[in-house]
Amino acid sequence: MTVEAISQGGINVIITGAVFLAVSTVTIVLRFVARKRIQSIGIDDWMSLAGYVFLIGVVVCHLVLFGPYGYAGAPLADFSPVQLRHFLIDKHQVG
Repeated sequence: MTVEAISQGGINVIITGAVFLAVSTVTIVLRFVARKRIQSIGIDDWMSLAGYVFLIGVVVCHLVLFGPYGYAGAPLADFSPVQLRHFLIDKHQVG
């Protein structure tokens, strides 16, 4: 058996990442708007923005992993030898 589509686990990761990114975007924008109104932007605001940047990186990595290939989230036994060679590095070929 070969894996040809995104597994349910992969779909769940994509949906979860998108939801967290949307909620985080709204939260960060509202946080900076509120702090700007009271003119009290502090280090905690900038740290939350840094965390948001890292969240964007994680979501992009998940989309790159799940999007074009759709192989993530499936058991290893479901992959064909060709698919395994495509994603795994043979230790005898390195160095």
